[in-house]
Amino acid sequence: MSLSEPPPEDGPQPALFEDWQPQSGCVRSQSDAVKLAVSLARPVVRSLLAIDQAHATIAAAVGRGWRLGILETPEPEGLVEVASHILNLNIEIEEDKRDAAIALISRTIRPLIEKHTPLGRLRAEAHDINADHGSLLTEDEVGQAVVRALYQARARVKGPPAKPKAPVLPPRPRYHG
Repeated sequence: MSLSEPPPEDGPQPALFEDWQPQSGCVRSQSDAVKLAVSLARPVVRSLLAIDQAHATIAAAVGRGWRLGILETPEPEGLVEVASHILNLNIEIEEDKRDAAIALISRTIRPLIEKHTPLGRLRAEAHDINADHGSLLTEDEVGQAVVRALYQARARVKGPPAKPKAPVLPPRPRYHG
């Protein structure tokens, strides 16, 4: 039996239950599938969810709606393909936003690093920038961005290694007596 065939007659029929609402994770229409795909993009980018699991979640939700007979589209395969494509596009968008947030954090705290601002203040500034842009980064990622900016600033300030100085000899002891 392919996905484009109607559900079997012996399955649950929504018409039998007038007040029945679909369970969570069930897709009724293309807009539901798109909302699901968009909501899965950020966990995938944060490595909380594997991309294969996100695609499987979309397919399972569409399949559940089709099995229950509440799917508005006659072609569930096409709906899965569209939602998967939208998921991939939103993953790219989220990754670009995160890269932009990291670059903005680095650019913003660079002058503070040059003024020898304490690390706590640098982290607070970076967290404020992250919050202003929708908390795209986790707390650990913000900390890593600050450390990376510190490392880059120190490498830029230090420049090439200095020539070693001549050793300083200790003063000669004085004998009184």
